[in-house]
Amino acid sequence: PRKPDTIISRMIRGMLPRDKPSGKAALSRLRVYIGVPKDVKPLGKIQLEKNHSQHIECSL
Repeated sequence: PRKPDTIISRMIRGMLPRDKPSGKAALSRLRVYIGVPKDVKPLGKIQLEKNHSQHIECSL
């Protein structure tokens, strides 16, 4: 069975340039958790306001 943390790690690994030192360093700093980490749990949740716009604006 596949684990969710492994799936996320592999997805991010595919987006990084693993051959370059910056990509290797970024991948080594990556931490993926199942659930809420113990050090963040006491901070509580933040609820964002809902955006009720009808369309998404994009400029190129």
